[in-house]
Amino acid sequence: DRRGPPRPPAWERAPTPHTPPVHTGGFRTPNNILSAERPTTLTGREMQTLRLLGLGLSNQEIARTIHVRLETAKEHVLNAMRKLDVADRTQAAVTAIQNGWLS
Repeated sequence: DRRGPPRPPAWERAPTPHTPPVHTGGFRTPNNILSAERPTTLTGREMQTLRLLGLGLSNQEIARTIHVRLETAKEHVLNAMRKLDVADRTQAAVTAIQNGWLS
């Protein structure tokens, strides 16, 4: 097969140095402090998703609230978690609260 082995999902792949950072939301994350090589910011949608997650909403409730498909909401949650370098939703919510992002 010319395509080679299947690629892992995006959230499991390490970012490459050639991946441009996303700056649409402008919210700085702890990764910015730790990595001068590749600054990371949360998009506005990821920030919105993080706020809803911090309020205790499920992925399904987040999807309904921001008017996207469930899979899209899950992707926003996973992207935010990856950028925050946290292992679970609770850690993401705690990070958001500690940084004052839920106000």
